[in-house]
Amino acid sequence: MPSLIGILASFAVTITKGRLMSKSLLSEQLGAMALVDQLRHQQMEVEEHLNMPQRRTAVAARIREYYQNNGIAFTDAQIDQGVREFFDKRLTFDAPPQGMLNGWVSTALLNRRWVLLIMLCVIVGALAVQGARMFTAYGQTRQAALVLDAETVERQSEWRALKARLRSTQQFLSARHEPGAERLLTRADEWLNQAAPLVAEPAQVNPLLRQSEQALNQSLAIFNTRERLVRMQKKPAYLAAIDVFNALAIQAAKADDALANADTLGIDNAEQQIVLLEEALQKTQPLEPLTVRFAPLNQAIADIAVPENEKKGFYELVARAKNHLNHFDEQQAEETLDSLSDSLKVATSHLTLSVIDRLGTDPWVERNNRWYLIVQALDESYIATKLPITDSVTGETQWTKRFAIRVSRAEFLRVKGEYAKDAYPVTQVVGSKPANRMDVQFNQRVIHPEEALLTW
Repeated sequence: MPSLIGILASFAVTITKGRLMSKSLLSEQLGAMALVDQLRHQQMEVEEHLNMPQRRTAVAARIREYYQNNGIAFTDAQIDQGVREFFDKRLTFDAPPQGMLNGWVSTALLNRRWVLLIMLCVIVGALAVQGARMFTAYGQTRQAALVLDAETVERQSEWRALKARLRSTQQFLSARHEPGAERLLTRADEWLNQAAPLVAEPAQVNPLLRQSEQALNQSLAIFNTRERLVRMQKKPAYLAAIDVFNALAIQAAKADDALANADTLGIDNAEQQIVLLEEALQKTQPLEPLTVRFAPLNQAIADIAVPENEKKGFYELVARAKNHLNHFDEQQAEETLDSLSDSLKVATSHLTLSVIDRLGTDPWVERNNRWYLIVQALDESYIATKLPITDSVTGETQWTKRFAIRVSRAEFLRVKGEYAKDAYPVTQVVGSKPANRMDVQFNQRVIHPEEALLTW
């Protein structure tokens, strides 16, 4: 039976010849020859190890031949024993001396089944412990994630609530011009827009939410404080006093400015200014009856149809009354308001200036060779009315129902003679004051209308 080597060699030669015949390359030929040599040497090695008795016999024969040639004494038994032991131990491993560590490792390897079992148990135990730790850590992480998700949902809900509150507050204040509150709402809107994409970042979103909420609270506080100020300004006492007391008007302007800038100066400052305004109003309460009188009188002056150039006296009285009220001089203020009221009554009335006709009273005065008639102003109902008369001697002006006006000596004697005959003058009228005018017009009986006496 042909050997494997022979078959392969024949096959290789055949392939080689075939390739030569087909004009194959030299590299292919060399490659095939290398494969053939490798197979041949492998076969020789296998046959050498499989034919052990022949090898032992050949080795023993060479040893005998060597000893014989060199004159060394030997026996066949020694050679056979030595050859046999050599070939018996040829393929065995003699372990070198081992230390403690190497010995332990060797023992472990020899008992590797138990060692592997122990190691497996240790590994399983370690994996179990690690798995428990991982499960605990996962649970904690999951719990933290759930808490974080809940906080995120809560912040989202808070953001939506603040946004809705902002819209409602803007609508509520849209019809009320409040600069400080409007600026705060604009800032709150900006902060909420910045917070929208950051709801999952508590460190960044929480300050924005707090600032927005604070701005909304402050804007409503400004509105409430404004309502408090408006309620006070609608009180009759305030309406009567604001046009009179300069300190009250100044403090009202401060309170209004503090509210307009409450977003920067703070709502506490605005409230403090309103408290000061309330205190200023409270201080005017004792004069409230006079301030209540002042407002309609002041308005009546503006409404009367008296020519503007004749209103100077009214304006002077108004200024004098305000001055007395601002100095809390109640008596002088009351007297001035009385004069102002009389002036309005006179201004709107038609008056007749007539010589007095009281029995037992002489209607004439003679002083320093000057002659005067005592006259009075009568309204359409023949009721004596006060007029503002300036004494030409003292320069003092008083509201009086009777005064003396200078006439000629002839007029003086004529009136005196009439009284002597009839005890009643024939002609009483010496002048008149038209309605809605303040100037008195005397007739020809009065030669010096600028000369009048308040006392005689």
